[in-house]
Amino acid sequence: MNQILSTNDKSGNSILGLKPIVRFFAIILIIMALIFIGQSGYKIYSSTKYKKEFPRAKLQTEQFGSVLNLKFSGEKILSRVDYSWNDGNITEVKGIGKANIDIDIDVPPGENTLKVSAVDVDGNKTQFEKVNVSYTESDVIYERDRTEPEISIEKSANAKKFVITVKDNKELDYISYYWDGEQPTVVNATEETKTEIVEELAAQKGTKTINVKAVDKAGNENTKSRTIVGSEGPKITASIKDDNFVIKVTSENDITRIVYVYNETEEKEVENIPKGAKEFEFKVPLKDGENKLKINAYEEEIMTEYKCKKTK
Repeated sequence: MNQILSTNDKSGNSILGLKPIVRFFAIILIIMALIFIGQSGYKIYSSTKYKKEFPRAKLQTEQFGSVLNLKFSGEKILSRVDYSWNDGNITEVKGIGKANIDIDIDVPPGENTLKVSAVDVDGNKTQFEKVNVSYTESDVIYERDRTEPEISIEKSANAKKFVITVKDNKELDYISYYWDGEQPTVVNATEETKTEIVEELAAQKGTKTINVKAVDKAGNENTKSRTIVGSEGPKITASIKDDNFVIKVTSENDITRIVYVYNETEEKEVENIPKGAKEFEFKVPLKDGENKLKINAYEEEIMTEYKCKKTK
């Protein structure tokens, strides 16, 4: 009888004919190969999908007259930004190299539609929604003016005064100033003072704080305060000599005016005060009976009051 042939492969090439431990490692290698192939395929798929979705950038726009600010922010570094007005020629902004960036572009006159797209360093492109922008020369929006007015508060060459100076790079709207505890004084800009307003003020007697606020047409504002040590005002003394009130007025600064009231009815201004005088003396004759005298002496707006009386 013919011998029955065995189905076993004596050469050991069959996986089933391998030893168990070798067979185990062979299966592991096959599984790992399948995983690697699957991951590679997913990466290719993801890359293709990513190209359609990236860059994950956001766009914000803000208009300053004839200038439009484009603010890009995102996770991916941008290499280029493209934009066009009203489906016209495309302008490319290259070499950006940042994920977050501001770009300023000029706005054409009239009603306009802006198309903007961004490309990242991997070549992924995002087309943003269209932006409608209008601009005319009469717009009250001032062109990219983010600069606040400058304020200075300095002593004047005249020791009794100080000067408030406010300057703006575009156009001032108004300034206001006030001493602590008082109501503000408002000064509106005019065509002549639209870039600079100067106010010269008298220092108040004693130590006071002046507060200044400046606002320009774009809405930028600035404030500043300064403590001003003002003159104590003229000093007045009175004496009696040869049936006269003898009044002496002295001042660290110029004496500008002297007024006196006799017996609460007769008011008289002293004449012939020399210009720049820091000391001045005058006489008021005594009359029979009671003599009351009130003297007001001035250094510009700073006044000192003095009262005296004498019965003759």
